[in-house]
Amino acid sequence: MLPWLTLLVLTAAAAKVFLTPKRNWRAYRASFVARHGLGVQVGLTVLATLMLALVLATLLQPGLHPLMELVDAAVVLLGVVCGATDLYLFARKPHRQ
Repeated sequence: MLPWLTLLVLTAAAAKVFLTPKRNWRAYRASFVARHGLGVQVGLTVLATLMLALVLATLLQPGLHPLMELVDAAVVLLGVVCGATDLYLFARKPHRQ
């Protein structure tokens, strides 16, 4: 049941991302590039791909894997919390270097 709750968290986070106003996304993207540069986007894409592969592997493997399900839930929750915090801190105001 834990992997399905993990997928529910990912779905809710994705829905919230799509409901974020465009003005906030433009400010956040400008802030992100100013803080990290464009190269970090590749790393974030790789991390997101690995996280989703971890969740899918847990869902598709037969049998119970309680430790793996806990790791999945922890990784997804930490990723969502970190992303939401970053978006909250940097979407509303420009970042100064």
